[in-house]
Amino acid sequence: GSTSPPTCLPMLFSCIGMTVAGLLQFRTWNATEWTLLSKPGFWVLTLVDFLSGAFIYAGLEIVGSGTFILIYASCLPWTAILSRCLLRSPIPNYKWVAVVIITAGLATTALQSFLQQEAEQAGLLAPPPVPTVAAVKHHQLIAFGSALVFLGSFFHALMFVLGEKVLSADPATNAASGGNGKDGLNKP
Repeated sequence: GSTSPPTCLPMLFSCIGMTVAGLLQFRTWNATEWTLLSKPGFWVLTLVDFLSGAFIYAGLEIVGSGTFILIYASCLPWTAILSRCLLRSPIPNYKWVAVVIITAGLATTALQSFLQQEAEQAGLLAPPPVPTVAAVKHHQLIAFGSALVFLGSFFHALMFVLGEKVLSADPATNAASGGNGKDGLNKP
């Protein structure tokens, strides 16, 4: 399954690798880079990142990989919307078209499932079996897992946007970390 130990190993090694790389990097930080830890919003960004991961992986364990991928794809539209709202970033029309296409694809997939259910309830298809208590609890669990993944996707998008806001707000800190000091992007 999606949460069997072999499937989760890349996530474990990713977390271990990021932690070790971060700890090793501390030894080479200069005074300007240490100011990142005291920047307003840095710890909020850290908390949002942690919550994102917790919600995403908890939801993945419940819903499985197919549903997870479908819901997690909402991260891109959320990032665009949050960038526009929180950062006042200008987003070109062609990117909005891409966001609309992705959102329409997600909605179409969800709508197909909804219409199937409506047709069954209207008697247009074979009548569905009478739900058992176990089936109802299973559907509630799947809905809860889906909500966790959706919330995790939102927090993941928020983490990207807050990261841009927090880490690129100070030109001196940005330049010390390799950015150009203007927009947070590492340009030569």
